Amino acid sequence: MKLSGPDFFEWMGLRRARRGGLARREGHYHDHGNPVPGWLIPDITDGLLKDGLLELGDPDESGMRRVTLTEAGLTHYRQLCKRQHHKDPAAPPPKHGRATASWARAVAGT
Repeated sequence: MKLSGPDFFEWMGLRRARRGGLARREGHYHDHGNPVPGWLIPDITDGLLKDGLLELGDPDESGMRRVTLTEAGLTHYRQLCKRQHHKDPAAPPPKHGRATASWARAVAGT
């Protein structure tokens, strides 16, 4: 079952934080230094911070505070990933050669 509604938005927010690069300065969010549009991410991220699933690090010299997952946030993220993808996000990726060969066969139609 794919996620929808609030669960999907939580999964997106946790995923963005887990990938690294999400930070906040003066109430505005940045992803790898680029401003994040204010129409969605701030509300989700603020809610996840309030719920204890994310936390803010200490400010760096520019005032940026990195957003990271808490242990509870990582656990919740893994549960949502299982529902979204039907697999464990901590599992190792498939063998590169195998995935590439399958993809090449699909593209070639063989």
